[in-house]
Amino acid sequence: MIIRRIILGVSLFFLGQKSFSQVDYKTDIQPIFNSYCSGCHTGGGSSGGQDLSSYSSLMLGGNSGPTIIPGDSQNSILWKRISDGSMPPSSNDVPLTKVEIVAKWINEGALESVATQNKPPESFKWISPEQDSIFISSDNLQLQYSLEWEESKDPDGDQITYLLYAGTDGSPLEEVFSTTNTFHQIPYESFIQNTFEQIPTASGATVNFSLKSTDGADTTKISGNDRVLFVDRTEYLYVDVDEVYVPNSFVLHPNFPNPFNPSTQIQFDVPKSTSIKFTIINMLGQKVKTFNLQNIPAGNHSIVWNSTNDFGERVPAGVYLYQLEAGSFIQTKKMILLK
Repeated sequence: MIIRRIILGVSLFFLGQKSFSQVDYKTDIQPIFNSYCSGCHTGGGSSGGQDLSSYSSLMLGGNSGPTIIPGDSQNSILWKRISDGSMPPSSNDVPLTKVEIVAKWINEGALESVATQNKPPESFKWISPEQDSIFISSDNLQLQYSLEWEESKDPDGDQITYLLYAGTDGSPLEEVFSTTNTFHQIPYESFIQNTFEQIPTASGATVNFSLKSTDGADTTKISGNDRVLFVDRTEYLYVDVDEVYVPNSFVLHPNFPNPFNPSTQIQFDVPKSTSIKFTIINMLGQKVKTFNLQNIPAGNHSIVWNSTNDFGERVPAGVYLYQLEAGSFIQTKKMILLK
């Protein structure tokens, strides 16, 4: 019996030095009691009043009170009796490996069930292009702009909800919508009502979108850069004009205000439907921000630059160039960003 205690002491020392999976009462502990202790410790006539037929009866203890001290196997009566061979009373001792399992279970808190750790949703990507543009008029308010993304799967099998965040012209992104779908359609009319609330006189604005998936406990941010949408409502603002103004040539107008902080509006004229490229360049000749505007109709348009780069980061104060490219047409002007 002394040798058995020495072996147990050495075993428990090494058990405390190495990390093992948590012991589960139902699959690891109750089978031990069923195999070695059921003859004396089952039902109302249990020896010493200790019933080992279930977790609840075990934790009630026996005639001498609690026999399990959660977190302390060395002072738990049940473990002492199993480890010294006095329980069960026959020569059919509980194997040392199983005694160690009982000790580990007690030292882990003697829990009825193992607490599982939640796993966050898996990474996922955008399907929508990184940059896009829409042109709103009174005739197409019924149209919708669609954001799409890949499915984010949950390792635990929990339902995934997607949280959509949006911000206009560099303002902090706020949660605006949640869905279990892998797409969200935004009516053009919604852009008219919400996007220009803080810039009521602007004919155009830039909207940034971000996305997270959640299983109700943990969240995972979508990989890649935020989606950037340029919203042009020039035609919507000028619906009351008898004749739509069509410029004769491409023109890049001075930005306003200038100097500015943090945002400025840049107007430009387009004589025919085309795609254009807007580039913000610092005085080192480095491209800071790029706007790729597709299928812009003829007319007067504008964009708003909120003094951020392509990664959404604020750029330092200083002199910047802004350049309009449309086919063979290229025009560049200067602007000043204040501190």
